[in-house]
Amino acid sequence: MRPLAETDQEVMAKINKHGILPYVTARTVQSNNYADELGHVEDDLRELDFDDPKFLSKQAGLMKHRQELIDKVKDERRGLVTIYGQSGESIAQHFANLTDTAARRAELLSHGVKVTAIPGQALDIDLGTLLVPIDQLPSYGQRESPSQPSQISL
Repeated sequence: MRPLAETDQEVMAKINKHGILPYVTARTVQSNNYADELGHVEDDLRELDFDDPKFLSKQAGLMKHRQELIDKVKDERRGLVTIYGQSGESIAQHFANLTDTAARRAELLSHGVKVTAIPGQALDIDLGTLLVPIDQLPSYGQRESPSQPSQISL
């Protein structure tokens, strides 16, 4: 059986290989009710002026926003939303400031990091959203987490 402290060290070694990348915060909170906002966007769509020279760009923007809200309304039934943001730190700086093992593990969970240990094999470490640039996260700024793992699998 692999000691947990050794597993933690291997996970941190893999994270530190990417330490110069910017750290993106992931905070999971109770979801908002987007149904009202969705209704307002649909009203705005109905009220667009067909003769407006910017009609198509306004319609495209509203339709994109509408689809994002529809996705959030569907996902809010799960009750949790993950909000991503810029931290101003590198990954290495952020994890260096977390001196408590429990705090490091909580950060890993917030990014969907999964660690699988199979006897006789190297650890399989999936870093989840930890290395994903913020502009590549769906609905930058706010995104419903598809599934929130309850613990790191060892």
